[in-house]
Amino acid sequence: MKIKVCGMREASNISSVAALDIDMMGFIFYPKSSRYVMEDKLEAEQHNLTIKSIETLKNNSKSIRRVGVFVDDNPQHILESVRSYSLNTIQLHGREDRNYIVALKDLLQTNTLFTITIIKAISVATQDDFSRSNEYEGIVDMLLFDTASASKGGSGKQFDWSLLQAYNGNTPFLLSGGIGPDDVSSIRQFHHSQFAGIDVNSRFESSPGIKDVTKLQTFIQQIKAI
Repeated sequence: MKIKVCGMREASNISSVAALDIDMMGFIFYPKSSRYVMEDKLEAEQHNLTIKSIETLKNNSKSIRRVGVFVDDNPQHILESVRSYSLNTIQLHGREDRNYIVALKDLLQTNTLFTITIIKAISVATQDDFSRSNEYEGIVDMLLFDTASASKGGSGKQFDWSLLQAYNGNTPFLLSGGIGPDDVSSIRQFHHSQFAGIDVNSRFESSPGIKDVTKLQTFIQQIKAI
């Protein structure tokens, strides 16, 4: 059961969450998000501390994946962010099609010294939305199914997980969208051959971008015990 904590931004909070038993940590590079990692860009000192905190994850013995979340962004900007923030995973949360991803992967492979993992998010409202996953077979490493919303994630709302019966692809996926402290039992009862883990965000926050470490720790301990 992989656990990804997304929407991180503040240096001290990053360090505290990194001490928990998680596998991935997400940083949002979408300016319209309230968890935009650059929101405090005028406060240079704080921003530099955030960058350093992300960089320290490289040397973390647990090898926490550093995930940059982008929405229909310029590939060159994604490459620059990979370099500046020491990212090793890219999550695409917009309308990026197969051709875009092929071109992005080529750019990253040509200009980085290591392989960048690609996650493609798909917004789910109805069963028909899973048909979009076919486009990404064989080109992305993982899918992420999230609740459809105008905010491109972080809505705090769940979609109907039973709809995932319609997903018959070969790409593993993370389950996202409104997962909170009280969902341990629901996650325990959820089964799918390609279910790889969960992505949590807004329902573990004391304010946008700030995670309640105690709530997270309790939840993670319960999940890892499954």
